[in-house]
Amino acid sequence: MRIINAFLQPYALPLRQPWRTARGRLTLRRGWLLGLESETGLLGWGDCAPLAGTGTEAPTEARRALAALLPRLHGLDIDPALRRLAALPPAARCAAQTALLDLRARDRGISLARLLGAGHCEQLRLNAACGALGPEAMRRVAAAARAGYRTVKLKVGLAAPREEARLLEQIARDHPGIGLRLDANGAWEPPQAHAFCDALAGLAVESLEEPLRKPEYARLEALQACCPFPLALDESLAGLDPEHFGTAFPVRRLVLKPTPLGGPLATLRWAEKAAAGGVGVVLTSTLESALGIAAVAQTAAAIAPEAVHGLATGDWFQRDLAAPPVISRGCLRLPREAGIGATLLTEAARGAD
Repeated sequence: MRIINAFLQPYALPLRQPWRTARGRLTLRRGWLLGLESETGLLGWGDCAPLAGTGTEAPTEARRALAALLPRLHGLDIDPALRRLAALPPAARCAAQTALLDLRARDRGISLARLLGAGHCEQLRLNAACGALGPEAMRRVAAAARAGYRTVKLKVGLAAPREEARLLEQIARDHPGIGLRLDANGAWEPPQAHAFCDALAGLAVESLEEPLRKPEYARLEALQACCPFPLALDESLAGLDPEHFGTAFPVRRLVLKPTPLGGPLATLRWAEKAAAGGVGVVLTSTLESALGIAAVAQTAAAIAPEAVHGLATGDWFQRDLAAPPVISRGCLRLPREAGIGATLLTEAARGAD
């Protein structure tokens, strides 16, 4: 199956509310949609969604890399095309790899999850993405609980640890049975991180991602030894090889994001390394479009079908590139269609520049 056409389409998706983390504030999500057409008329899609602070390249670098790659894909079969991607920066590589794998899966009439080795999986459990801890997040948690989510994710590290611990205690009182998945995005020095973890004693904390400003192995290991809940690494994995940690990880969980890791195949390798080290994994969004989320969901189904993943970010957008995934009672239903199971909406990327 040869590639006869390749194109890039810029997009700009406005958010309903600002996306705030300890690393900054986002109101508009920009990226590029990569489309690959086969000689049989099939289309494969990849979302190039670089994002500052997550470990990807800058948007201008991603755009240059893909623009240089596309002419070199013309006339190639899938396997030779995949071998052309090794030197690409991660977000560009993720988009190109996803589009090629999507094209192959569509040609074979199977889902991307099946192509990546998944067994039978109809749905994935998700956490609700409730944004930065504060009054609006409290309302989002209440709405998530009503909608059937059993785990909520909150951005922390934007206020004093004691104040944030107080708000988390309030959530725990108001919503018993809801698990708290927290993400500090590298907000703290070790004393602050230890104080925050101590303040959470007795709460249903499901995990805490990226607690340290400098995620050094020994400091993470010492903090994990004091915490009854898993610490997790996320953006700290970007740019590393899965062999970086040898046979032992300093934390009990890895948060895998195909965009900064360089695509579904690199994500699979990280998951295999984590399994060998006895470390759990979950997959989460990097605020990709609905097409990007569809691909991450397929990858999650192949890697960790029983885990609770962080893919419920579509409702943060005012509009999107494709129909959002079907989510009910905190579960994402995997589509039956071949490939990533999503297709570009007509004129979906209007407004991009």
